[in-house]
Amino acid sequence: MFCICLAPATCAENKLVYPGKISDEVYLPEGTRIRMGEAPPGIAPPAKTKKELLERGRGVYAANCAACHQANGQGIPKAFPPLVRSDYLNADKVRAIRTVTGGLQGPISVNGEKYNGVMPAWTLSDEDVAAVLSHVYSSWGNSGKEVSAKDVKTHRVKGSSAKVSE
Repeated sequence: MFCICLAPATCAENKLVYPGKISDEVYLPEGTRIRMGEAPPGIAPPAKTKKELLERGRGVYAANCAACHQANGQGIPKAFPPLVRSDYLNADKVRAIRTVTGGLQGPISVNGEKYNGVMPAWTLSDEDVAAVLSHVYSSWGNSGKEVSAKDVKTHRVKGSSAKVSE
């Protein structure tokens, strides 16, 4: 029994303070199971319009990219490069696809600033990679390029463990 009052003898008698029950269980305020958010079943169908593609890309970006590159694409100085008007991104669409699907490690220069970090390879479907890159290219003053699932399938880094779209 643990008591913090000034008269410990009275705690044993006060059932509001100490109900008399002793338990060796671990207190689990959220229950005993891990709760998982509901995930959409399977891979979403291909976007039929550019608007659908960009909406899908916005969601993929929010779920996977915004933590480092920030919701506004500004990145974090000296840590994560910006995607806003990114000379690195706009210069080479194939390199962008390979960066997302294969990751990136080592020094790069983005908009005149040096970065030397690690970006993980993302295990996204071809459709999701195409959507997120198309979203980024269509945002924040970038080139407006569109990336297709076929582009991603062609240039995906081999050995990445993503499920690829047909």
